[in-house]
Amino acid sequence: MFDSIASFDIGSSSVKLICVKRGLRNFEITSIDSRTLDLDLMAVEPQRAITEAIQLLASSHNLSEHTIVFTLNSDSLIFKNISFPFNNVSKIADVLPFELESLIPLDIENAIYDFQLYSDLSKEGDVIVALLPKNRLSETLSVFSDNELTPVYAGCEANSHLACYNYFIPVADEKVLIIDIGHSKTIVDIVTNNNLLFTRTIGIGIGDIIAHISETLKLSLTEARDTLIKMDMDLSSFDNTISTLQDKEINITKSKLKSIFEYANEVYISIIDEVLISIKAASFNDFSDFNRIILTGGGANFKGTSRIITEECSLPVVFMPFLPGYTDEVVRSNFTVVLGTLLAYMRPKSKLINLLKDEFSPSGITTGSQRFFLPAFFISLAAVIFILNLLITYIQTVKNQNLIDSMLRQKFKQYFNAQSAPKDPLKEAMQLLQREKKELSVLKELLGDDEPFMPFLNTVVSAYPNIQNFDIKKLSFDGKSLSIDGEAAKTSELENFRKNLIDTGEFENVTLTIRDTSKSRSLFTLVIKKKL
Repeated sequence: MFDSIASFDIGSSSVKLICVKRGLRNFEITSIDSRTLDLDLMAVEPQRAITEAIQLLASSHNLSEHTIVFTLNSDSLIFKNISFPFNNVSKIADVLPFELESLIPLDIENAIYDFQLYSDLSKEGDVIVALLPKNRLSETLSVFSDNELTPVYAGCEANSHLACYNYFIPVADEKVLIIDIGHSKTIVDIVTNNNLLFTRTIGIGIGDIIAHISETLKLSLTEARDTLIKMDMDLSSFDNTISTLQDKEINITKSKLKSIFEYANEVYISIIDEVLISIKAASFNDFSDFNRIILTGGGANFKGTSRIITEECSLPVVFMPFLPGYTDEVVRSNFTVVLGTLLAYMRPKSKLINLLKDEFSPSGITTGSQRFFLPAFFISLAAVIFILNLLITYIQTVKNQNLIDSMLRQKFKQYFNAQSAPKDPLKEAMQLLQREKKELSVLKELLGDDEPFMPFLNTVVSAYPNIQNFDIKKLSFDGKSLSIDGEAAKTSELENFRKNLIDTGEFENVTLTIRDTSKSRSLFTLVIKKKL
């Protein structure tokens, strides 16, 4: 593991933290934690509430050696989709300020912004721009600096959702809606072909339900939140909700519970209506243009949520996956953004929105990529040494090969009695050897493998009477008998040869056949059969 990263997600009701150790190809979670924010304090002093929560997290985890990354709250950002006739990032960066001046209600000099392409493969410059006032970013960074933490990356929640989607459940050629139902807002992202096409923040969340409970039951906001959690409400069934409250002995009158239940359903229906508006704003017709909906966020944990959304949208609804080993539904739904921020930061292939730039760019900070410089240096050095070794080995091999070739040529001329050696003496020697082996096999065939031919032939030759004009035309031996075809001047001398062979006592049978005869010669076949 080369570096440690701590990712923060500062929400409206809690601050979440995930710490990891990162290697070249993977990462390992070392801690996962959160601190619930005091909602009543958040209503009057949000900066103080968040600072205290981060202080508690930082004191519980040693973050001094960690690279700090975080996600900016989407309700503090302005998102714009802009198209350019070119996809050159440098050119887009040059002309973007002039485009933004006419599109945003802020002085561009007092704003910080960044952009990303819809897709790296797009020929046109379709970009998503994220922008916020500089003073708002300064306030957010102060909650870290007050705790002696210096972030190097400030992303947006849409990219965190996208990173989780691409990490866990990417599907090629898919159009998907990612809906994150949070405390003070709901984020809807449109993802096509694994790229972020559109994002919008809807100012409705479960905080509206908490506020209604607070007003209905005359509770503080923090108490109302705790009550909502205890209620474990089933949005699809009022009767189930009543049964749950009776089992948990929560004392709420039926009329007040009915009011809370109906209001909660109205909140979710309002969210769905706003999602439809977002779809049309992104130039889609309706929900039928999409393959599925992915839910995440604390508001996705209510029973019946997926059923209501499925019925209203006529789309399959699934929940955003989380890392294996974490079975708590609260962790799996609430930590999507903080995990996605890590995944987005660790993804070097594509340029994603990072609002820590210009005067907010951290100086003198060892970023995650810079922590790889030292190991990268040693890896590069090892590669150079390896290449040098290969080169030296190659040169030595060439020298040795030249020496071996010279020796082979000399030995070839010596062993094969040749005046000159061929270009490849080893190949030529192998060919000569193959030819010799072939001739040897022919001789072995002739001589036979079971019985030696030469002793047999020696016995025949010893009986030969020096016949006049004796000429052998063909000689064959099958291991048991020798057949001689030839011619001689006199038949009588052939008869003497046959008798001599019989007299040796070495042969079972000797047959002489005269095929043709004349005054000057006789053609014969002599068959000599050895004793078995």
